[in-house]
Amino acid sequence: MNKRIAPILFFLAGFSLLLFASEGDDIFREGLNSFNRGEYFQAYKQFTRLVEEEPFYYYRANAVFWQGKSLYMMGDYVQAGTLLDQFLMNWPDNAYYEEALYLTGKNNFSRENYEAAIESFIRFSEEYSRSIYLPHALYWMGEALYNLGHIDEARELYDRVIREFPDSSKREAARYRNALIDIKEREEKLLELLKWSHEEFLKSGQDNTMEKAVYDEALKAYQNQLVLYGDKEREMAHLNKLLQLKERALALKSYYLDQKEALSR
Repeated sequence: MNKRIAPILFFLAGFSLLLFASEGDDIFREGLNSFNRGEYFQAYKQFTRLVEEEPFYYYRANAVFWQGKSLYMMGDYVQAGTLLDQFLMNWPDNAYYEEALYLTGKNNFSRENYEAAIESFIRFSEEYSRSIYLPHALYWMGEALYNLGHIDEARELYDRVIREFPDSSKREAARYRNALIDIKEREEKLLELLKWSHEEFLKSGQDNTMEKAVYDEALKAYQNQLVLYGDKEREMAHLNKLLQLKERALALKSYYLDQKEALSR
């Protein structure tokens, strides 16, 4: 009797697994469709259902990855990081591992955890030197370094993106960032020059209230414009004004130096 029942039970168990797998595939496809439509919360719910209600689903790792990616797109970077770390730890051979590692760097960057982002991008660039995500990883590593104040190191990465990945969508972004660095460096040097000439003028003892007020106005305008460097639209909109202020400030510097020389005669 037992010999007759055993094959039946085995068949029923196999059939049940196939049924669960088929239902799991449907839920997974629904999750992907929701994600592609930009319905990230709905996608997250569907992938979560797979993880929690289908413990034997053979694409469970994929569902965890898409859970994390959905949360990232929703801006829930803390929970996204937890799930991405879980995925990387448990499924190193999964097909989504490459993207998960890159996304971990982006997630850390979004949390303004720039040191962790750099570590993730370095690891990514070492393990996936031929990846389609590599120029993006290099660019975002540059952005992390830039935000930490390591401008020279950031420029090296921007230059690499420009040089090695001419077809990447990040090439223009890297060129733009380099241009802004150049402008900001020139303006900061000029600001230091202005401060120096101002100090020299005050030391000269020249009492010219009107000219001093004009100088202070130009210096203040420069400082105000430099503060606006975080906004791309404003950066380019104010560039011409900055250049005009530069010419005006240099003319004032020349005037003050002439005045100092005249007083020393």
